[in-house]
Amino acid sequence: DDLSYLRQLAQRTSDENQVLFKPQTAIRFHGGRPSYEIPGYGENPPNGPMIDFYLKSIPDSLTLSISDSSDSSDSSEHLVEAFAGEVKGPKTGKEQKQNGASSKSKENLIKVEKGANRFVWNMHYPDPHKIKGAVVWGSTSGAIAPPGKYYVELKVNNKSYKEPFEIVKDPRVSATQEDFDEQFALSEKIRDKMSEITDAVNRIYTIDGQLQKETEQVKDEGYAPEIDSAAKKMTEKLKIVEGHLYQFRSKAAEDPLNFPLETYERLGSLQSAVSDADAAPTKQDHEVYSDLASKADEQISRLNDIVTTDVASFNKLVKNLDVPAVIVKAAEN
Repeated sequence: DDLSYLRQLAQRTSDENQVLFKPQTAIRFHGGRPSYEIPGYGENPPNGPMIDFYLKSIPDSLTLSISDSSDSSDSSEHLVEAFAGEVKGPKTGKEQKQNGASSKSKENLIKVEKGANRFVWNMHYPDPHKIKGAVVWGSTSGAIAPPGKYYVELKVNNKSYKEPFEIVKDPRVSATQEDFDEQFALSEKIRDKMSEITDAVNRIYTIDGQLQKETEQVKDEGYAPEIDSAAKKMTEKLKIVEGHLYQFRSKAAEDPLNFPLETYERLGSLQSAVSDADAAPTKQDHEVYSDLASKADEQISRLNDIVTTDVASFNKLVKNLDVPAVIVKAAEN
């Protein structure tokens, strides 16, 4: 049991408005516990450092941030992740950003209450940007923090509190610090490449959406066939790039049995292989990453070429045809 909170409580004064307690050293275990209670079964401890803090009252703003050991003075320069407290009612996306959260997602919001609070960090660095609806038989999580020294910073209104803590390896594991560092480095590279793919796919969706809007707007005009033909040619090129970046035909959990995995899904599978064990990546792990990264870069380069040539040509066509920005249809009798 983690009694560090109770041991430190006796050293604090009752008139303090907020207190951040020094976290106990966390062991880097794999696994965890179910999200539901199983009658008759014991309960495993949370899988990650437990961060306890006390609030005499609910503040106007609260941010809890984790930074890594490369930072000993200013956590904002080497931030791992920041979590915004849900305070004074639910926050809008803009308010969440002002509170210091690194993402507007629900995963980066923590519930805070008057009195004692506990937050368990899952020891993961930020996830990659994710393709909405993609079916991945693998991991879409960020890298697992290697053993080392970390810092937690609690910002409440205009006051800041900071405490160090450590993550240590499972004592049954023979992996060295160098092994963990190599694992982390490759896992981060996989995460970044998955994010690049997602960003490229989102660019494709943005371009395709604008093409559809343009062709729909001019469909009744005399020059519509020329616009439609140019848009279809570009859409076909974009679809080929998209299909090499990720398997857009997979919609259900079992669809990868029917459709081959593409680069994004294969990177997710590789991420699982790299991070599921406390060991250095194998030579094959590095080779597979290099191959998949090369494939992704090739398609992203093709997308950039489409933007440079095809999008530019389409815009020139629209300009030469003097297509109005706003087309007002004649009123029906």
